[in-house]
Amino acid sequence: MDSENTVENSKKTKISQSLSLNSIGSIVETNFPITQTISTSNQSMFCLKDSVSHSQQYTKSETITFKSNNEIKYSNKDKLQYELDRNIRDSCDKGSPSKLFCLNRRLSNDITSISTRSYHSSSESTISTDFAMESGKEAAAKACALAHIRSGYKIGVGSGSTVKYLVDFLRDKVSSGEYKDLKCVPTSFLTKKWLLEANLPVYSLENLPSLDICIDGADEVDCNLNCIKGGGGCLTQEKIVQSCAKKFFIIADCSKKSEHLGERWKSIPLEVVPFGYVPIIKKIEESLGGKCTLRMAHKKCGPVITDNNCYVVDWYFPSSFTNSGHDWHSTNNILINIPGIVETGLFLNVAEEAFFATNDGKVECVKKN
Repeated sequence: MDSENTVENSKKTKISQSLSLNSIGSIVETNFPITQTISTSNQSMFCLKDSVSHSQQYTKSETITFKSNNEIKYSNKDKLQYELDRNIRDSCDKGSPSKLFCLNRRLSNDITSISTRSYHSSSESTISTDFAMESGKEAAAKACALAHIRSGYKIGVGSGSTVKYLVDFLRDKVSSGEYKDLKCVPTSFLTKKWLLEANLPVYSLENLPSLDICIDGADEVDCNLNCIKGGGGCLTQEKIVQSCAKKFFIIADCSKKSEHLGERWKSIPLEVVPFGYVPIIKKIEESLGGKCTLRMAHKKCGPVITDNNCYVVDWYFPSSFTNSGHDWHSTNNILINIPGIVETGLFLNVAEEAFFATNDGKVECVKKN
């Protein structure tokens, strides 16, 4: 018995460790018992190959193997943690056939969990992930388009992951002939690229200054449909395009929904002229408090450069601003009157309706009060 325990503990030692990895991965499920914790720095790509006799760190594309009936949880942006918890005494000799599933996607700022279950009498697995949320984003984009887009419309197309689903939906509808004569004005270089790849007609505000609708994502939306936007650095173009549209609609996942601004998103993105970013930061902190940071790029040395060749300063406002009585209009006026601030990420009193993707993949529509 002691010998068996020694062997079992040895197995646990070999397969329980922490590894620093990066942020895209592939997971292969096998019928092998593993207890593993993994932390990542959220940068490039990760994968890990592991077994009882072989366990080590990889920097390129490998796989992580583990038995079913475990749970993986990760949260980002500071740390990604996989917790693979498996009863080591459940021998692989009586395990069910191996199954394969892959997770290949960029991580969002949300907490995601993956749960897999397998029984020796069945090869079925139940996977609960943020794929449901992604399906919800797609459903939100479709619901908004079906409710508000008509043939011949001039559309402002926003930026961000949820908007990509809108572009894909428009591509399919135009290809099938259900939508005709659409004209699209993108709010960013990436959105323009998506539209061109989808063979959708792309215009600019120079030849299409008036739009029927604008559809965009948001970082946070309060109960009155006031928004914080600009997490992707496209806030100035987004606000200009929105201002040219007769109606403005938000598509987002339910994690962006709050009662008051600041409950979930703790900073306001500001596009600023590079020449004056230091005095701009000083004036914001002196007049409004809080803390400003110059947004730095992840895949280049130096700051983020917007499509307008400007910098982005993220202003982390005082916690006292997060209440129902705070006057964000006054705050926005103070910010926009500081010389060198091009635009703020506060979109106040402009949205007509918001379409939120719920955790179960459904869509909640909220209209302006």
